[in-house]
Amino acid sequence: MKVITLKCASCGAALEISPDMDQFACGYCGSEQIVERRGGTISLKLVTDAITKVQAGTDKTAAELALKRLKEELQPIAIRQAMIESQAEKRANSLVGWGMVGAIIIIIMAIALGSDSGWVAGISVFIILSALIVFTCIGLDSSNRKETEEQLKPILKQRAEIEEKIAKNKAIVDS
Repeated sequence: MKVITLKCASCGAALEISPDMDQFACGYCGSEQIVERRGGTISLKLVTDAITKVQAGTDKTAAELALKRLKEELQPIAIRQAMIESQAEKRANSLVGWGMVGAIIIIIMAIALGSDSGWVAGISVFIILSALIVFTCIGLDSSNRKETEEQLKPILKQRAEIEEKIAKNKAIVDS
């Protein structure tokens, strides 16, 4: 049985390795080592190094799987966000439409009042009612925007969290 002497991969102590040894602990520092035999050469590797390599591969696989799952989680959130934004846009367009209807009614009232009691009264009514409609629409639009922002807050927060996780997992996959 041919015994060879190699240095410990951890502490550098001289260790005698027999042909039947595949794994052992250093008698000096206690570190676990693996005997690697390749093409006529024999070397020692720390078990922790091998575990680290396995762990890196496992982490990469887990990150790839997580990326797929996170992207799937992101889809319904993006759809919900688009729906809320679309509803807000419809409400805003509705406000514009109602504002125009109100303006037409005011113009008709001003013309009717103007022909019976003078143009000054008609124009005064037109200006007052127009201002009332404008301020009402501005208030409703502001309320619409606040409501939309409140609805979007949790969705945007959840989306940002998932996108952050995606970025972290991409970094693991790309490393």
